[in-house]
Amino acid sequence: IKIEMGALNEPTSSSYSEETRLSSLEPVYGKDIDQDRGDRRASRSLSFYFDQAFCDVEGEIAKLQLARRSRSPIRLDYGRSYDGKSYLITNLSVTEHGIDSDGRMLRAELTISLRETSHATLFGAIASIASPLIRRG
Repeated sequence: IKIEMGALNEPTSSSYSEETRLSSLEPVYGKDIDQDRGDRRASRSLSFYFDQAFCDVEGEIAKLQLARRSRSPIRLDYGRSYDGKSYLITNLSVTEHGIDSDGRMLRAELTISLRETSHATLFGAIASIASPLIRRG
């Protein structure tokens, strides 16, 4: 799933976090020794504001809900750049602002939490290994 962001539905704010994994080894004498265990997967938080004046509010929310429920990796495409990473939506929070007489949402604020995943890469690796085996039948 690709979440495309244009001028009207870009996030209103974004935050990004990276972390290094370290283990501390305690020798009998002297100071602790840090052992580098690589990087943790990156995490992101995006906030959106949707208004019926420029988008289908419920449609945009449904798209994000589907991506979260199906655990489908998404890529963030800002139209001008793509960082090559895929993310899973780990949390989706919606605040409704106004409902019309037909019960449709007029405006909404959303916040989604994302975690970098290697799911797409792992699936591709499994598919490439299994492909020759499937062909041989």
